[in-house]
Amino acid sequence: MPGATAVGITFDVGVVFVSEKRIA
Repeated sequence: MPGATAVGITFDVGVVFVSEKRIA
């Protein structure tokens, strides 16, 4: 399911981005 995988990757990247933004 490429769609689900894309959503999963986007979610992971979003979490990392928010975490880095919060730390910074």
